[in-house]
Amino acid sequence: MDSPRADFKRQPGQLAVNRLLEDGQWQYQAPAYPTGLWEIKRRRHVKFEEMRYFIGLLASAALLFASGELSGRRAPGFSLPDLQGQQHDLQDYRGKIVIVDIIQTTCPHCQRLADVLEKVHAKYSGKVAVLTFAIPRDTAATVTQFVAEHKVSTPVLFDCGQAAASYLKATPQNPTVNVPHLFLIDGQGMIRNDFGYDFDTRNIFEGDGLDTEIDRLLAGPAPAKAKK
Repeated sequence: MDSPRADFKRQPGQLAVNRLLEDGQWQYQAPAYPTGLWEIKRRRHVKFEEMRYFIGLLASAALLFASGELSGRRAPGFSLPDLQGQQHDLQDYRGKIVIVDIIQTTCPHCQRLADVLEKVHAKYSGKVAVLTFAIPRDTAATVTQFVAEHKVSTPVLFDCGQAAASYLKATPQNPTVNVPHLFLIDGQGMIRNDFGYDFDTRNIFEGDGLDTEIDRLLAGPAPAKAKK
């Protein structure tokens, strides 16, 4: 089933946006069955849907403790300007947990993520830095509107596409860039986890699942057990 996120495919000289899917297009709905003998089949179907939903919850919990496919490597360096023209270098944030989120301001899930990241920034002030990459076709005007509407207090950086491509490992053979995509970088500059928007990661982008990941990073690795 397709994920309700924006897909960007690199075209000559630009990133082109495909149509965003609405949530209603991928939500499960149980079909209406006739009454009588078919009621048994309807109940079986409902039980199956409940079981599938429960399995989905378990899968979501498992994702919190598994690294994404773009993790486990040193975070690519960058120096990008914000709305005021100030450059932000990843090295300036060494020693802190850094959240890098790659967005396009017209993406509904990116907009919801902005609200979540504002809460994260307030909760973990001084411990966690949030840096947002706005990629083409975003402009100073669209980013200014986005910042105002969502009361964004963290830097939104202008990326022509190169920094995002290095994080997402986009190549001419693999040119698709899916947004939103979020990266968790530890104090030593290593990508510890990453998340693309999907049904299983919805709590990261719209709930409090990101807090669990941050708390785990702040706690550090589990102490080694003493040898007997």
